[in-house]
Amino acid sequence: MVLEPHASDEIAAVMAVVGDGDVLTPPQVAERFAQLEDPPRWVSQVTAAAFQSMSRQGKTLWTAPELGALVDRKVASFRAHASDRVRGIPLLGIHQAKNRQFDHVVILWPHGVPGSDELKARLLYNGITRARKTCKVFVRGQNLLQQAPFVFNAA
Repeated sequence: MVLEPHASDEIAAVMAVVGDGDVLTPPQVAERFAQLEDPPRWVSQVTAAAFQSMSRQGKTLWTAPELGALVDRKVASFRAHASDRVRGIPLLGIHQAKNRQFDHVVILWPHGVPGSDELKARLLYNGITRARKTCKVFVRGQNLLQQAPFVFNAA
């Protein structure tokens, strides 16, 4: 199994090489990103987009907030649509899997999931709807099947 890093951790590491007040040209963006020891696979897409904006729209300067917004868009797109994911079985939390799809999904439902019955139902729904073909839900303890989100309580 492959534990996939959180997008926010990757973004923070990448944006750490960009100063808050910096205004960078696309070549400077590429230079800063080249400083990263182990860059995420989507970094090249951000650099390419900066260069494309320069050639297509004449955008020659990027502020840190503009670059941060570009990074956010490219990360979201990459995570939703990338076909070159790391080989292996990705191990994700339900929140990490949001807005993504997988052929097969396995949900491990533990004791003590915090939150209201409605929140638990939404979490389970979000997990189940990540599956294109199959979804298996494993519940830790038979007694959990008599509680939310597995039992609807109309009261």
